[in-house]
Amino acid sequence: MTDMTVANLDLAVQAHQAGRWPEAEGLYRAYLAVRPDEPVAGYNLGILLLGQARLEGLSWVRPALLSGGSRLDLAAASASVVQALLAHQYKDHADQFVQWLERHDLKALEHAALRVRAALPGYLQPLAPTGLRRYHPIESSRYVYAIDVVGGCNLRCPTCPVGQGAALPKGLMQRDLFQAILQKIVQENFPHCPDIWLFNWGEPLLHPQLGALIGDVRHAGLTSMVSSNLHHSDRIDELMQANPDRMKVSLSSLRQEAYAQTHVRGDIDRVKANLQLLAQARDRHKATTEIWIGHHLYRHTLQDQQQVQDFAVSLGFGYVPSTAIVAPIETALRMLSSGADSWVAEPLHAQLLTAPAEISAHLKAHRSGSFDCELRFNMTSIQYNGCVTLCCGTTQDLSSEPVAFLEHSHAALEQKNIPILFAVSACRTTCT
Repeated sequence: MTDMTVANLDLAVQAHQAGRWPEAEGLYRAYLAVRPDEPVAGYNLGILLLGQARLEGLSWVRPALLSGGSRLDLAAASASVVQALLAHQYKDHADQFVQWLERHDLKALEHAALRVRAALPGYLQPLAPTGLRRYHPIESSRYVYAIDVVGGCNLRCPTCPVGQGAALPKGLMQRDLFQAILQKIVQENFPHCPDIWLFNWGEPLLHPQLGALIGDVRHAGLTSMVSSNLHHSDRIDELMQANPDRMKVSLSSLRQEAYAQTHVRGDIDRVKANLQLLAQARDRHKATTEIWIGHHLYRHTLQDQQQVQDFAVSLGFGYVPSTAIVAPIETALRMLSSGADSWVAEPLHAQLLTAPAEISAHLKAHRSGSFDCELRFNMTSIQYNGCVTLCCGTTQDLSSEPVAFLEHSHAALEQKNIPILFAVSACRTTCT
């Protein structure tokens, strides 16, 4: 192998990590033209393609996994393939990939764990009442109740409905209402243990009783998750003392000029200081909370991935990058319907890695319309006032009249959202 060939592989990896995917693809292919059996390069090219919803990637990762030996961490590599397939809704392909692993007797892999990610959980019926097929949910392997304990947020992010000025109900959920909701959830889901998210569109750290609410979740025998922009420090100690099961802190960059675009009214220096306080409070209270930084990736923040990851690791936090999208779904649909160039009307939209029109084209090409939507069948979204919305991805109410969670059974709520959700063809095209 020449020095130039090695250099090409190094350059390919650098371009891949920086998000310069066309450049990385060309460099990987040039390298593999000389070294076609190199497993690491073949696997990297395959993952790059799968990350763009291109199934050609499977033809690269399979031989790489078979020949990789000690060059690849087979368990981690296989899990990444399943994750990439599921992320682009290739549900059947994910299950077929696990079967392929088993047929080739790759015993180093935990097939059962991978199959759990690809197969339908036991608490879900294979078919919806509409006849649509269900699949292993991508967001969570357990049923989720997304409870907006705070109706409101301190920031105005352009890709969020709060930042877009949506007419969302504003207020704080009363603790007795929260406790009643938990009691109903426990009664309806026994013996299945659902997951409680104390957020949807709102900022949970604005709630003065957040620690007590987390304690209520634990007392009910359920698990909790908190997601925050972490601009408030006055409840960090209480939060870690309450010891939620999981916590995500969302940001886009450690550079203020970039962060201020994606998190309007935000101050990244304050967030960084609060992340350090969070780590100190975790250690002080010996909290077991799984904490990670959710890194929102835009064109102008791809360069920050290593810096953000290093910062997260220095504090003992995880690091999970994800492509930024526009929410809620009705905003994305309006952008599509108003013309090809309308998606750059908001300056930040030009920084999206994938334009709404490109996402729509991918969905039309790769979704059959035969699947149910997991935001409907695996999640219930509840506003601070106890009323249910259509799903967590929209601000649309479940009905023209308020629908109180406490007044309707789980089955009744599911029946209410089926005719609304699937009567809207655009929503069905987008979600199934």
